[in-house]
Amino acid sequence: MSERILHKLFLTNQAKADLEYWVKNNPQMLPRIYRLIDSAKVSRETGIGRPERLKHFEVPTWSRRITSEHRFVYSVKADCLFVLQLRHHY
Repeated sequence: MSERILHKLFLTNQAKADLEYWVKNNPQMLPRIYRLIDSAKVSRETGIGRPERLKHFEVPTWSRRITSEHRFVYSVKADCLFVLQLRHHY
């Protein structure tokens, strides 16, 4: 099955707060975060950051590694990528 590139991006309030944290405290991580988001827009299950499907969520949800400590957690619905968090573990 061929996946299509997602064109809509939504950030939860938590994801917005996490992004603000990175901007203020560690801006050199922003290019990696943006690459992870771009990779997830192309394919939710493959690409950089070691994508992993999370088992204990009602809605299909994935994570990718930002660092060994922090994860990018997201879900996909229709043509939308929902960014749930950009810090800590799930």
